[in-house]
Amino acid sequence: MGAIGWLPLPLSCGQSEGAVIIDLDEYREKKKWRRRERPRIVRLLKQAREFRRMLDAGEVDSQADLARRFRLTRARVTQLLNLLHLAPDLQEAILALPVGTSGRLVNERGLRHVCELDHAAQRAAVGAV
Repeated sequence: MGAIGWLPLPLSCGQSEGAVIIDLDEYREKKKWRRRERPRIVRLLKQAREFRRMLDAGEVDSQADLARRFRLTRARVTQLLNLLHLAPDLQEAILALPVGTSGRLVNERGLRHVCELDHAAQRAAVGAV
């Protein structure tokens, strides 16, 4: 065990805050590993593209079949497929995000309303951010 430290931890039962003792070296290593992975939105967009490919190829009959196969709700499958409504250049920009890009910069929830717009409005909305 390396250096020992504490992390603030919200507690239930009306207590405002507590602390948990952790191994700081292990915690720092996990944080470094997270910085080396692709942003979550990249993985979700790739999954949406794979879902669309499976539907188009007839590997699955419907979105409900996808949901059953991947143990997702039908609503979640719809949310992921809606990412494909983004303009192609925006999709490519998302896929090109470098490793370590913060999920706070671009995330699926923030893009949901953008997917409902036409492509020109999408570009304007993303450019304004």
